[in-house]
Amino acid sequence: MRRSTFIASLAGIPIFASGLAGAKENSTPVRLLVGFSAGGALDTVARAVAERLRVTLNQPVAVENKPGAAQRLALSELKRTKADGLTLMLSNSAPFTMFPHFYNKLEFDPVKDFTPIGRVATYNLCIAAGPKAPAGGIKEFLAWAKKHPSEAAYGTSGGGTPGHFVGDMVSRATGVPLIHVPYKGGAPAMTDLVGGQIPIIADTILESLEMAKGGKVRLLATSGTTRTAATPDVPTLRESGIDVVVEAYVGIYGPP
Repeated sequence: MRRSTFIASLAGIPIFASGLAGAKENSTPVRLLVGFSAGGALDTVARAVAERLRVTLNQPVAVENKPGAAQRLALSELKRTKADGLTLMLSNSAPFTMFPHFYNKLEFDPVKDFTPIGRVATYNLCIAAGPKAPAGGIKEFLAWAKKHPSEAAYGTSGGGTPGHFVGDMVSRATGVPLIHVPYKGGAPAMTDLVGGQIPIIADTILESLEMAKGGKVRLLATSGTTRTAATPDVPTLRESGIDVVVEAYVGIYGPP
C-alpha cells in the first residue's frame, strides 16, 4: 500500500478525534505511542496521523517511539497511563487478534486493558527479496531455501507481528523450513535485507515499495486476496500456488 493510500484513509480521523480533547488546555501535548523504531511503515503512518490530530484537536501531538517485544512494551505503558486522552497508541492488529493465540502469557488483556478509538487503515503484507536471494519469484526462493536451510531466513519487524505469521504460514503451507529473524521495527530489517544479511523480509508493502522502485529489493508476492493497486505486477501468494492470505489493520487505542 502506498503512503498516499494510507494518508488518504486518515480522512475519518476528525470524526472521532474531536471527542479526545474535551475541556483540556490546547497547549497540553498528546503522546502518540508507536511500538516500533523510527523510520518504519507504522512510524510513517503515525506521523501523518499525529499531524492530522494536531490540526483537529488544535493541540500538540508528539510521536513517541518505544520499540521492543513486538509492541508489548508500548502497550504495557499505555495500559498504565491515566485515561485522560493525553496518551494514545497507533498499533497494528497483531496484539489484539494474534497475540492471544500466540503467547502463553501476556502482560495485558487485549480486550479489557485498552480502549479502541478508530481504525486508520487496512493493509496487505509482502515478501521482498534482497541481493542474497536467488533471482526469480517466490517459488525460486523456496526451491533455494530448501537446498540452503541454514541460510533460509526471513526478517520481520518483530516476533508476533503480521509479517511473522506470513512467513510462518508460508513455511507451513509449503513444507519449507524458514528461520524467523525478528527486528525492532521494519527499518532495521530493511537495512539488513539491502545489505545482504538476510535473503527476504515479510512486512508491509509500504516498508518495501520505495526500495523496490529504486531497484534495491524485489517484491516476490503480496498476502491479500487480490493484487494491490500499488503493486499490480506483483502476484499474491495464492496466485503463486501458496494458499496463504493475511490482511491486517492499523488502529488508534487508548488506555482502559
